Amino acid sequence: MAGLRELLAVVLGVALGVLLVVYPHAFIRIQTLGRIPHDRHGGYGSDGSPNGWARVVQLLGVACLLAAGYVALQLL
Repeated sequence: MAGLRELLAVVLGVALGVLLVVYPHAFIRIQTLGRIPHDRHGGYGSDGSPNGWARVVQLLGVACLLAAGYVALQLL
C-alpha cells in the first residue's frame, strides 16, 4: 500500500517535471531574478534566456519525470 509521502513524491515530481519541460524559460527567469546582468549589449527588451540553458532545464525536467516514474513503479 502506498503511503501519503510516496504519492506526494510522485505528484510533485510529475508536476515539476512537466513545468520544467514545458516552460523552461520561466524557470530560468525565476532563478535569475534580482541578479545584475553581466552583459548589457542587447537591445531594449531582449531579456530572453539562451537556448542552451533552456535545454539543460528541460533535461532536468525529464530527469524529474523519470524519477517520479521510478517511484510510481515501486509503488505497484
